[in-house]
Amino acid sequence: MDPMAEVLRTRPARSGRTGQRPFGSLGDKIEVDRYAELLRKKVSDVKEQLKSVVAASVLEQAKIFSSERTQSQHRAGPLAIQRPTAARRSEGIFLEFSCWDPEAKDHSLIDPVEVPIYSLAISAALEAMRRMPIVLDGDVSECNDDAEWECVDTDATSVRADRSADRSADRSAAWGKIIGHGLRSAQFHSTLSGELMVCLAYQDARLKYLKKGEVLPEEDGNTFETSSQGQTWKAAAAEFKALLHQGVEAAGVQGSKIDVIGRWKRRRLVLGRDFVQESFALEDGRTLTYHQPEGQLSNPNASCEVHCLNWLCQQAKEAVAQTRTSRSSSPVLLELHSGGGNNTVALAPTFQEVRAVEINRILAEAAEENLKMNNIKSIRCTRMLNEVYRNPASLPV
Repeated sequence: MDPMAEVLRTRPARSGRTGQRPFGSLGDKIEVDRYAELLRKKVSDVKEQLKSVVAASVLEQAKIFSSERTQSQHRAGPLAIQRPTAARRSEGIFLEFSCWDPEAKDHSLIDPVEVPIYSLAISAALEAMRRMPIVLDGDVSECNDDAEWECVDTDATSVRADRSADRSADRSAAWGKIIGHGLRSAQFHSTLSGELMVCLAYQDARLKYLKKGEVLPEEDGNTFETSSQGQTWKAAAAEFKALLHQGVEAAGVQGSKIDVIGRWKRRRLVLGRDFVQESFALEDGRTLTYHQPEGQLSNPNASCEVHCLNWLCQQAKEAVAQTRTSRSSSPVLLELHSGGGNNTVALAPTFQEVRAVEINRILAEAAEENLKMNNIKSIRCTRMLNEVYRNPASLPV
């Protein structure tokens, strides 16, 4: 078996659709034209499952918020990356995206133009990336877990500096080889405002056994970022980012902002930012801004998230109105698993105080940033260990 194929089979990418077959060459076709029909069936199925525990009157009054039929998903991946067939390569395809199909026990290839639920920015980025001259490990014999990952022998300055026409082909070959060396998967995160964050994940078997503080031979700087290897990758990533930007704008996403991240085990390089900034316009007239870090939890369906926040705020206001008959002021809300403060920020004006608790350090820091951006001061954020979830009374007052 092809060593590259073996790596992909033993290290499958998540499809992002837990418990369902993924879309693509092996999975189900996404039938957006039947969305209304499929939504009615889904609602019926959910009500059938809940009827034994939820009153029929409650189920009948349940509000249903539909999603956008197309371009609703603002996150994609991780998608495994593999080489195209010779026939596909002759069509100008340099790499393929796939997701693991647990039923077929194989990778299902994804054609971006056949996935109408991805945001326009993500679809355009996927298609542009497939057609870039990215070289996935020049020697296939090196594409396995036992192979050493070494910096491609290409001078970073040659990637950045000489932009004359007679050197353009050499420069493309250089950056494409660097970006593709060890590349295994990619993730995409876009926003309603047109921002896009692309994370490229790499494999280096040597890092698995590297002790804390140790460096690889070619890491000659104080950090991975300052090493010649890191600088070479960032120079190549700048070329990659420029082409990606062209592809996204050509698809109609004007004024887009793109950031690129490279990840290795215990190593990370960032070209630009490691987050996107999302904005939601609510029914009460507020526009909330959110800092969403790379790799952290956020609702992939941004338009439905607006519905969720509107519904949550309305329910909170009704609940507070009922308590005011016996209290002189608004109650205090304790929010566990508060994440990056998505609900916290939206609910803040309804309560006298919100005490938000989160374990994840990155999300807790994002929440603090979101509170500042939205000028909210009535919230106390606490980062705690698991004990507070088992015993909320332990939360400091």
